[in-house]
Amino acid sequence: MLCVPSRLATFYLGSRVSWAFHGRFMGVSPIRSVTREEAAHLIWTAWRARKRNRGGTLGPYMSKHLARFILVALYTGTRAGAICGAALVPSIGRGYVDLERGAFHRKAVGARTTNKRQPTVDLPPRLLAHMRRWNRRGISKHSVIEWQGEPVLRVTKTFETIRDLAGLSDVSPHTLRHTSISWYLRAGVAISDVSDYCGVSETIIRRHYKHHLPGTYERVFEAAPRFGKVGKAGTKAAN
Repeated sequence: MLCVPSRLATFYLGSRVSWAFHGRFMGVSPIRSVTREEAAHLIWTAWRARKRNRGGTLGPYMSKHLARFILVALYTGTRAGAICGAALVPSIGRGYVDLERGAFHRKAVGARTTNKRQPTVDLPPRLLAHMRRWNRRGISKHSVIEWQGEPVLRVTKTFETIRDLAGLSDVSPHTLRHTSISWYLRAGVAISDVSDYCGVSETIIRRHYKHHLPGTYERVFEAAPRFGKVGKAGTKAAN
């Protein structure tokens, strides 16, 4: 189990598969995901980052809201825009989180249906507890992600700053969505359930995330030690 300050995160899902082997070797597309250690480091960096005053002294904390964003993204696999756009009460043009029922309505109220799937889902109990605490403490009064009492419309610039500080320059907000999907699959969650929860088609999962499924290549690995040996029928098992 992995912990960061203020009980911000505890992740006990799977970690990233080596891309060099399961990616290029197996011919799937290079979708970046982060490990548990990288995720913890990214959250820690966002939680502790502070501005520098002109004299070089430490200023106020500048990105604790990003730590909360990262946590929501990893737990739910939700797109960055839907997280930043989520209010805490039903609002025209915004999705919202029902803290009482523990439901995340990703699709904006009154919005048209598009190709981007935005299903309403229940929040994991641990994440819901975090959100209720943020609201109770006034950290998130009206929106899921707020900074100094105002909703955060986008996290792109702050994310770039923090990822560079963390030494993860190849990571983007969308990487967190890939990571969530990958972690759930490696934890043994059924493809159909991951599809429904994260809002991604089963076709996309099978095309881009198959290498994360437990046991996908077991028969291949079992055959590997027999390369070049003669099979039962008297022919070579592998060349």
